[in-house]
Amino acid sequence: RALGLGLTDTWFASPSGLNDNGYSTARDVAAMTRWAYQSPTFASIVATKSYTVAMPSGGRIQLRNLNDLLFDYPGAIGAKTGYTLRSHWSLVGVAKRGSTRLMVVLLGDPVRPFVDGTKLLNWGFRVMRPTSTPVLRSPRLRDQPVFDLRHRERVG
Repeated sequence: RALGLGLTDTWFASPSGLNDNGYSTARDVAAMTRWAYQSPTFASIVATKSYTVAMPSGGRIQLRNLNDLLFDYPGAIGAKTGYTLRSHWSLVGVAKRGSTRLMVVLLGDPVRPFVDGTKLLNWGFRVMRPTSTPVLRSPRLRDQPVFDLRHRERVG
């Protein structure tokens, strides 16, 4: 299935993704996320800040989204976070301003994915230039305008 999505540097060793033998790249994670956002259900779930689950016993459990961007970044619309001892922090943050949607993918961030993600999103919205060159060339992904972020400015 990974090849069908145009993923060239991903290996799914287990369904959870927690197996040490699995791997991916930021490019492939971005491609998977872009594909997943074609589903309104996915978009709704990853944008949900909290959800209350009714238990069979009659109790309720409140689940909170651990993506701090949803709470702290204006225009954040979701995606995913994660942490493993081997890979450290990961963050796929998606934000929207006007009709523009921008994604940041951080893999292996040692301590501060939300700080780094915020800086990268701010930089991206500041310097993007529309272009018609598709980043991903997969028949399963729609060609959408993307933004050229090639710029000499340093993100610190």
